Amino acid sequence: MKIIIFFIALLLSIGTNGQIITTHVGTGILNDLDVGDGGLATKADIAYPEGLSFDNSGNLLACEYDYVRQISRTGIITTIAGSDTASACCGIVRNGVPATTVLLGPMAVCVDKLGNYYIADEGSGEIRIVEKNTGMINAFAGNGMVGNNGDDGPATSASFNTINSLCIDTLRGCIYISDEFNYRIRKVDMSTHIITAYAGTGTNGYSNDGQPATTANFSRVLGLSLDHSGNLYICDWDNARIRKVTLSTGIVTTFAGNGISGYFGDNGPATNAMISKSSGLCFDNCGNMFFSDENNARIRRIDAVTNIITTVAGTGAPGFSGDGGASISAKFNHPTGICANPDGSLYVSDYNNQRIRRIIFDTLCNGMPSRVSVSTLQENTIVTIYPNPTYNLLNIDNLKANSTYRLLSMVGATMQQGSLNKGSNSISIQAIPTGLYLLEIIDEEGKRSISKVVKE
Repeated sequence: MKIIIFFIALLLSIGTNGQIITTHVGTGILNDLDVGDGGLATKADIAYPEGLSFDNSGNLLACEYDYVRQISRTGIITTIAGSDTASACCGIVRNGVPATTVLLGPMAVCVDKLGNYYIADEGSGEIRIVEKNTGMINAFAGNGMVGNNGDDGPATSASFNTINSLCIDTLRGCIYISDEFNYRIRKVDMSTHIITAYAGTGTNGYSNDGQPATTANFSRVLGLSLDHSGNLYICDWDNARIRKVTLSTGIVTTFAGNGISGYFGDNGPATNAMISKSSGLCFDNCGNMFFSDENNARIRRIDAVTNIITTVAGTGAPGFSGDGGASISAKFNHPTGICANPDGSLYVSDYNNQRIRRIIFDTLCNGMPSRVSVSTLQENTIVTIYPNPTYNLLNIDNLKANSTYRLLSMVGATMQQGSLNKGSNSISIQAIPTGLYLLEIIDEEGKRSISKVVKE
C-alpha cells in the first residue's frame, strides 16, 4: 500500500452566487466569415451559433452559419468544416474533398467513438461525415432532396425536410436525427447504414403519450439528447414540451412542459411547468437535464431525482449582460445549443448575441464542491486493474470480498457506479469521455482502495 498525492483541481473560489457566466467564444460582432482562426476564441467573430458538442479529446465543437469550429481546451479556435471562399458552383463537389473546402449550413455536430465528425447540414439536406484521420467529407445520410421517404433502406437514399439535431448512441451503434418539418425522429444503424423511423408519424400535432413513439404525433422536433440509460429526449418545439422515448419499450411520454407556451412552474414538477420553444438539451454527469428555453431567454434545469424544474441562467429579458457575475442575473438573446462538459460546466449558444457562453457551477451535480483542495488518498495495489489506459473495458481481479465502486472525475463528480463480486469483474466504461479518473472501491468490510484510471 502506498500514499499518492493527487493535485485535484486546485482552483480559486469565484464567489457564492451559485454559478458564474462568462463569454467563451465570440466578440459579439456579427460576421459570417471565419474570422479569428488560430487565435483565442474570445477574440474571434462567430455568426448565429447553434449546435454544440465535445470531441473525444475534450475540445468544444460549435456550429455557426457556414462553419463548424473547434475550440481547444486552451481556448484556440479553428475551422474544421465549411468554407467562406467556396462558391455555389464549386460547392457542388461535396464528397471526397477536404471538409474545409465545401459549402455547409451546419445545425448540429456530434462525434463517434473513433473521432469522426457527423454534421447536420441543413444546406444540403444531408448528414455529412468528416473522417478524423483525413479531414475528408462525405455523405452519411440523405439524398439532398426535400421529402419524407427512404425508411428501411440505405440512409443515403433517404430524404429529409430540415435536419436540425443529431445524437449518437455509441454503446448501441446508432445515430438519431431530428427531421424537423417531417415531425419525426429517424435512426441510422451505423454498421448497416439502414435508416428507420424511431418516433413520430410524420403528421404535425400532439398525440399518443403512453403509446409507441412511432404512433405519436410531434410538432417541429429540435434538440435531442440521451440520458445515461440510453433513453432519448426530444424538444417538441411547437408543443411546448420535452418528450422522452424509453429505450426498453419504445414508449413516448412527456418529460417536461404542460403544453402551454410561457414561463411558469419553477420549483415544481417539470410536467406542470410552462416552457417556450425549447431548442437544445443535455445531461450532466449525474443525470440532471439542462435545456435552453429559447423564447424565455433562460436556461432551465430538471433534477434527476425529483424532476423539479428551476432556472439556472437568464432573467427572461432578451439582451446581453452579466458576464463575470451570477448566471441567474445575465441576459441572453435566443439561447439555442447547449452541452455539458464532464468538468461540470455548461456551454450555451447565445444565438443573437453572436457568442457562446460558459456557466461555471460552484457545486457539482452530486453536491460535492467543484473546487477541491489538495487531497491525500491511499491506493491499494492488491487489486489488479487492467488494461490501464483502457478504451472501453476495465478488468478488475483479486477482489477479496464483494464491493461497490465509483468512477470519479478529477473534480469529484461520480461518472459511474455499481457493484462488484468477489473475484474477477469487468466494467464497461465506453460511455465515459476520455480523460483521467479515480476508481474508488469499497468492500463489505469498509476497506477502501483508490486507483488512477486513464480512459483513451
